[in-house]
Amino acid sequence: MDHSFDRLKLLNGKDRSDKHPLIHPRDAASLLVIDRRQAPYKILMGLRHQKSSFMPDVYVFPGGALDLADLTLAQSCLPQFALTHLGAPSLQTSILSGRDSHLLDTYEEIDLFTPNSKQGLKRLVGIPDNFPPSSDPALLNAKFTSTQRELGAGLILCALRELYEETGLHLEPSILTNSIDIISKTHPFSSEHVMLSQLISIFEKIIFLSRAITPPGIKQRFDTRFFLHDYKGPIGWTGNGDNELVKTNWVSFEEALSLKIHPMTRVILEDANEHLSSFSPFEQPDIVSFYQFSDKRFEIESIQMETAS
Repeated sequence: MDHSFDRLKLLNGKDRSDKHPLIHPRDAASLLVIDRRQAPYKILMGLRHQKSSFMPDVYVFPGGALDLADLTLAQSCLPQFALTHLGAPSLQTSILSGRDSHLLDTYEEIDLFTPNSKQGLKRLVGIPDNFPPSSDPALLNAKFTSTQRELGAGLILCALRELYEETGLHLEPSILTNSIDIISKTHPFSSEHVMLSQLISIFEKIIFLSRAITPPGIKQRFDTRFFLHDYKGPIGWTGNGDNELVKTNWVSFEEALSLKIHPMTRVILEDANEHLSSFSPFEQPDIVSFYQFSDKRFEIESIQMETAS
């Protein structure tokens, strides 16, 4: 993978605080929606609210934290998927977030039948007291019992759900935009709203691009998997979501670089641009870049993709 753009220089050019050094990252997913039908290609980005608790007042790709509903849906419908590109890091690596694995050093001893007491489960798996308070013990249990393909599918469902909730965009053309109630208590991609064949159609147009873990010293940390989708819906479509994004825009790669964006967003943009220049239309790469913080510096590692048997 070509890294002629100096990603590490950009990521390591910022002083890091150690105010919250032990906050454990939450699994998350983000979706880069790319429209290549007209040159230059366009990417859907949104401006986060200036009062957002994480990355306020900057342009981002739609995305957010993995939810129990994402994993539950993945576990229920994944056996029907005829997919070959759901490769992911091993389950343990995905859960333990690379070098942060020391925070869960009793992983081997977890009792999956322990009552869902948040404090009890935290003590059992060795999670420190400053583990994100929103971490649901039921979600932790679901992750420990998931196969790597189920976790991969759950992360894609997370990206799709966040895209829909934040922008109102649904990627299946046969489903009318905004036809699903965003406030619905059911998952927006459950069988109540989307047929399995439609969900498979969406999955087959998505590839795994990159992975990045927010460095220590930040109150909210995420272990984010970035996905790409080759968009074929209405040109220039814009809509409304849950107001987490103040506005959404389709921008070219050059226009995106002129926006107010986080350094990691710039790095992922570079990954996307290089991928689109190097591969046939949305072909899953064998190697995926993994950005994580170690010894007070970001490093780039490689994830070898696995294919479904």
